[in-house]
Amino acid sequence: MIKIEDKTRLHYKKLVEDSLKTIFLILPKEDLEGIDKVLLLDKCQDKDFEWSGGFYRSAKNGNLAYIELYPEKILKGIPFFLPRLHFFKRYSIVRMFLHELGHHNSWDQNDLSTIEPMADKYMFLYLKKIYGIWNSFFYFFGFLDTVLKNCNYSQPN
Repeated sequence: MIKIEDKTRLHYKKLVEDSLKTIFLILPKEDLEGIDKVLLLDKCQDKDFEWSGGFYRSAKNGNLAYIELYPEKILKGIPFFLPRLHFFKRYSIVRMFLHELGHHNSWDQNDLSTIEPMADKYMFLYLKKIYGIWNSFFYFFGFLDTVLKNCNYSQPN
């Protein structure tokens, strides 16, 4: 299993470990090759990506690649009308991790217009395997939440 390093002020390591342990059993081992760790931070250090819930850091200067997750940001993204139950927290962590792992597995594509759709395709492939038809249900509610926020009908998080 990939190590999880927690540098958050609210200590999310247990939640992230619980969320990811099942998918580590499902994912092909080769998809995880070259990933050193999952680093948990309060927010992205790159000002251009502060809005993001995660970030893929490619291998550089002899260091292996790693994935950053920003649990506080991810959890704030749960639609306001879904109960903030443990399941929805875990689903949101898994979803972000799979998207960032999708970047790792498509990084040889140099064009950002190609990398992002490939990361989403990877994420949805495994979300469908893990959650089946329920994934479409969760995706719909996330979409609905976005629409409501844009219409000013939602409650602030």
